[in-house]
Amino acid sequence: MDNQYTVLSQLGEGVFGYVWKAIHHSTKEIVAIKQLKYKLPTNVVKLVEFEALNSLKGHPNIVELKGIIKNDNTLSYVFEYMEDNLLQAIRKQIQPPCEAKIKYWMYQILKATEYMHNKGYIHRDMKPENILINGNTLKLADFGMAKKMSLHNSLTQTWAHLQYKKKDCPCGKFTEYVCTRWYRAPELLVHSPTYTSAIDMWSVGTIMAELFRSVPLFPGTSEQDQLYKICEVFGAPNHYNWPEGMRLATSSCFQFPQFPPLTSLAPCIPYASPEALNLIQGLCTWDPNKRLTASQALQHPFFISITNPIQFNQLPNLVKHTR
Repeated sequence: MDNQYTVLSQLGEGVFGYVWKAIHHSTKEIVAIKQLKYKLPTNVVKLVEFEALNSLKGHPNIVELKGIIKNDNTLSYVFEYMEDNLLQAIRKQIQPPCEAKIKYWMYQILKATEYMHNKGYIHRDMKPENILINGNTLKLADFGMAKKMSLHNSLTQTWAHLQYKKKDCPCGKFTEYVCTRWYRAPELLVHSPTYTSAIDMWSVGTIMAELFRSVPLFPGTSEQDQLYKICEVFGAPNHYNWPEGMRLATSSCFQFPQFPPLTSLAPCIPYASPEALNLIQGLCTWDPNKRLTASQALQHPFFISITNPIQFNQLPNLVKHTR
């Protein structure tokens, strides 16, 4: 670590590093320090996470990178400190939050996502744990899996960095790790050779559903079970609503579990208004080409009452400041 900071406690541990709560000796500012597990590369600027954080700096709904610490072939990021992540905040609630609050949270998540996509980045691991919260302010964080989009606004899955065992893959293939399973878009589950920023939008839709439910919408135990749970809610895809998905499944000798789509999402997403359910359906569409973009989602009737986002600051805080 750096002699300018004193570590106060460990906040968490992820695939790529440890996160510590620390205090700056002279300014007494509380920060979060992410210490990477892997060795420092020759050129820090080439790290996609570092590049993304610098490119996205300044947006009110994206966590602020305050600096970096290079020490003994290790690299640490110094971030602004946030009280909680969205998963922890959801778990602390006795009752699901009101729709007005969910609307404001989703507005912030989508504003961050819109900005990120417009800058040419795909997050690739959007989930409640990677959305930080202070009071009523939400910030997108953890860009360790982020990727810069190509000129065609898509990415190609590679066979490097294998993460799955064959038994966990319904198509009998391996794939690069992209997105935590419960929030993973169906095109990733059937191993489409390319994908776009639409994978983030599927994740956003499942996060929105989870805010209403207080539990994940699709808690699959494997990739095959994940597809099973999605089909239970949205019905099996077909050649009309997702021709590319059907082609990929056929070429891999995989058959989608056969379920008719639910006539309404209301039974599995209680407390949500018809407008909220319609937005979730638009975000969680089988075909990524028909999925709502962040900009389109922000124009959805669900957000029509947000004429002045500042008004939502009057809502009771979800997370109280307890420094």
